[in-house]
Amino acid sequence: TLAVDLEDGADDMSDDAIWEDTPRWKRTLVQFNITHFGLAMGTAAHAALWRSLALDFEWVNIPNGIWYGLWFVAVVLFSVEVLVYAARAIVFPGGLLRDVRNNRFVNFFAAPVIVVTSILSAVPDIFEPTGRTQMGIAYFLMVYQVIFALYIYGDWLFSRQFMLNQVDPTYQMAVIGFLLVSRVNSEHGQVNAA
Repeated sequence: TLAVDLEDGADDMSDDAIWEDTPRWKRTLVQFNITHFGLAMGTAAHAALWRSLALDFEWVNIPNGIWYGLWFVAVVLFSVEVLVYAARAIVFPGGLLRDVRNNRFVNFFAAPVIVVTSILSAVPDIFEPTGRTQMGIAYFLMVYQVIFALYIYGDWLFSRQFMLNQVDPTYQMAVIGFLLVSRVNSEHGQVNAA
């Protein structure tokens, strides 16, 4: 794998030589970091916005096809991004660690929660999941978000490398994730969980 190539040859070869010997598909995969989830996040947010405009502001006369299309694009983008990022984690596990250790990149680990909650809030009626499915998704997102937050805040509080005085304000994306998970729980009758 590329991780082994990078670790074994790091002393003998320059970065350019390592990249020249690496196949193009592997180079592209390794460069796909967690920030690429921003594309699906923005598309899902636009789908929710256009759904709200189409359904809540009927006097504007916005066709439903706009938010249907954006919703489908968001689902496809998110699915592709999850698959590509999972393949990257398999091919180059060191890249996952680099994303986690980067103060800017670690913020985007909240992006899957934000994307899924936006997709759930904009889902067309024909694809509306059952109550149990929605509850399962909401609890999965809540567990993911709690583990993510414990990891980040644990690093801040208990390690010398990420001390509280070096808090990056972009970590507030995790707070947005908590708010969206609470909203999903409250919409589906899980007020105590919210």
